Amino acid sequence: MTDNKIRVFDNAPNIEKLYDLVIPNIASYDNITQAFMDLVDNSFDAQATKITLQIHEDENCKPIGYSIIDNGSGMNEEVLMESYRFAGICVHESGELGKFGSGGTTACFTYAWTKTTLTQEKNSPLRVAELDLKKSKKPYLRSPTKEEERVFKKMCGSHGTIIFISNLKQDKIEYARSGDLKNSIVKNFGMFFFERLGASENMFVEIPKRNIKT
Repeated sequence: MTDNKIRVFDNAPNIEKLYDLVIPNIASYDNITQAFMDLVDNSFDAQATKITLQIHEDENCKPIGYSIIDNGSGMNEEVLMESYRFAGICVHESGELGKFGSGGTTACFTYAWTKTTLTQEKNSPLRVAELDLKKSKKPYLRSPTKEEERVFKKMCGSHGTIIFISNLKQDKIEYARSGDLKNSIVKNFGMFFFERLGASENMFVEIPKRNIKT
């Protein structure tokens, strides 16, 4: 007599290969500017009126990290944790860049090993989440440092989000000089986001080390 009992088994992907091989290779970005567009799109979703993209550089003016800063509504703990999930459940409106809810996470880890998020809602505490793929495959929540609290208050005020991308993947650095990357971002952002900016909304691209702001 044949046993027809069905047994379900786990087919979840190997987390090491998912992060290191699969995600970067399936990302549909033609260049890093498109990845930034996904992140900025999230800032628009959060009703931000000021969005700043910072390019951090070394002594040779080579990019070593990026910050996407907005004064939007911020995230609660549940949404913050979900923002670190690939193909998460946060669905965007039809027609938006990040409409599948996976763009932000993929954008960060296609080009870097580390993502740190500082976010705060009105009348709520500052929350910090981080994932350093060089050390672990699991994101974690932690308390903000005094310096992070100072920077957040200066850049965002009482609410908003800062995403800091660091430990850049060397084979993904498309521009040897920060200035060239800035010019490319300004050109492409102007073409794509110009019509979405209202009279009270502003977008900036900065190289803070040299006090360059466009």
